[in-house]
Amino acid sequence: MTFTAVTYNPTQTPESWHQYVRVWIDWDRNGLWEEDERILHWHRWVDGLSSSKLEETVTETFVVPFDAKLRTTWLRMRISKYWGMKPVGNYTQGECEDYPINIVPEPGTFGMLGVGIAIFAFLKRIRAAF
Repeated sequence: MTFTAVTYNPTQTPESWHQYVRVWIDWDRNGLWEEDERILHWHRWVDGLSSSKLEETVTETFVVPFDAKLRTTWLRMRISKYWGMKPVGNYTQGECEDYPINIVPEPGTFGMLGVGIAIFAFLKRIRAAF
């Protein structure tokens, strides 16, 4: 996953602050955002930003759980100055966005093996019928 974190300081004051990004994926597609579905907690401390804008491209990897449900689900990303952000709830500062994502089996894994077994069983039934 790659995203660009942008911090603005329109007043260009020399203050310091923290910027946190947290990301969750609804792996079980139950429509609930649960803390154990968090895949990322990224943090940047900004000290005395000299210009009005700071951009940083961040690339993080994560592992899809073996019991993740296939098909479309949702990814939630929150950015804020609050360390303990939860996937739900209101905050006085920050932003929250949801994105649809597709979970598909990786070719050559057990997901594809299951398809192969189903095809084999189907062909075996056809032969038995003749």
